Amino acid sequence: MVNVAGRSKGCSTCRRRRVKCDETRPTCQRCQRLGLVCDGPKDTAFVEAKIVKSRRTRKAAVTTTTVLARTQPTVSKRQEIEDSLSMSPDRQNSILEICPKFNEHEVYICHMRHQLLTNGPVDARIQDFQLAEITTDGSLFGQALLSSATTWFGIQYHQPNILTKGYVMHGAALRQLNLALRVPACQASDDVLLSVILLAMREMVEPSGPKNYLKHMLGLERLLELRDPTSLATCSTRTLDIYKGVRQMILLASLRNRVPSIFAKPEWKAVLRRGCLPKDSDEHDLLDVLADCSILTAATENCNGHTVWVLRQRDEIICKAVNLLIYLRTWKLRWDDDTSNSYAEDRISLSGYLVYRFRNDSVARMLMLYNTAFIHVLQILASTTLDTFNALRNSVQVQFALPRTYYDQSDVWTLISNGDYMAAERCAGLESARCIADYLDHKRARGGNDSTSPVVQWAYVTAWRALGGNESVEGMWMMRLLDGEDSQAIAKGVWEL
Repeated sequence: MVNVAGRSKGCSTCRRRRVKCDETRPTCQRCQRLGLVCDGPKDTAFVEAKIVKSRRTRKAAVTTTTVLARTQPTVSKRQEIEDSLSMSPDRQNSILEICPKFNEHEVYICHMRHQLLTNGPVDARIQDFQLAEITTDGSLFGQALLSSATTWFGIQYHQPNILTKGYVMHGAALRQLNLALRVPACQASDDVLLSVILLAMREMVEPSGPKNYLKHMLGLERLLELRDPTSLATCSTRTLDIYKGVRQMILLASLRNRVPSIFAKPEWKAVLRRGCLPKDSDEHDLLDVLADCSILTAATENCNGHTVWVLRQRDEIICKAVNLLIYLRTWKLRWDDDTSNSYAEDRISLSGYLVYRFRNDSVARMLMLYNTAFIHVLQILASTTLDTFNALRNSVQVQFALPRTYYDQSDVWTLISNGDYMAAERCAGLESARCIADYLDHKRARGGNDSTSPVVQWAYVTAWRALGGNESVEGMWMMRLLDGEDSQAIAKGVWEL
């Protein structure tokens, strides 16, 4: 018996499988997740010592063996190899012992977890279960998870048989969801909310019908309305994370359907900032702007005509939209002052397009979210008649008066001051497009196993449409960025929104 020095202290199961053990006591977490027998990490190890014979003795043994081989039946070469391996217990591996005994559903779920946000609302709920329990308990969350995971796996690896199974499971999960929604006590439960999120994510990956994702999101928002936001002040952190996680998805659905979002209400804005870290406050600010955009977008639907009430309503919408632009300008200047958000310009040699290089993908994602909010505000202004806006133009020019150095970076504010909102919208779309290349590079550097952030997918499609889609040179360039291994970076359902 010797102390473990250079030798691994991991459990024997991890050593036998030749994977790194996390050395958690009494049993390691890797074996717990895979359901394997674990004897725990070792502080000491037993080493079997062997006496090395001299060359003269080994030569004599070889000679004796050669003589005996001439008089005895020849043993097959395969048997000799097996006998030699049996003399080294450390190198003798049993296939049944090192291969985890997974069923197909467990494989699909493990594959799906690579696509989810680590320790996010859905991933955290999955961690509460053993994989075997999810495949057998028959709960609503389990059915929704199995249908989404099976569909995702079938699409990723082009397996039509598995994809068909996913469709069947999806129908069963929808029927079970409808039954649960008939019970008032279940309507606001966390598992129901998570199940709707999973089904909506499945619709993004493989739509089963036109705009079904938007229908799921609007239904989820109706479920959230059943809860009093003030009651969330004392809820668990996990429950609050569910609301924070779905806010981006619901805001996208509200803006696409041109309906006001509940997240524009002050009480919802306040409760979702509970426990917010300073580094997350910038994202909350932009999401609050997008929530306000949902209110103004819905209000523009009722501004047709030239009555006194309509003109007054239109003036109010324009004033609020201008205030949002001023707020975004202040946010961007503050964000640029933080050196951790700095980025460099680079020009792609083949296409000649200018792109941005960031320290990490979170900075790129934040800049894309900013430009997404900017585009939505500009769309509100562009959708209103400018006759009543001329009276405000002088004051707007004063409010938008910026240092000359800022104009050198972009002429977007000059275009806004001149009322050319469509051109300003294209500038903001191009700013988002310049971020996507480096974001995908960071994603590939991590191995490319995780899915693209919902914010990035939203920002990408918004920018692509602002640039004119495939009818423009810039839009075609954005599509070429998704060639090859990045072809599935944007979910199929997002393009249909």
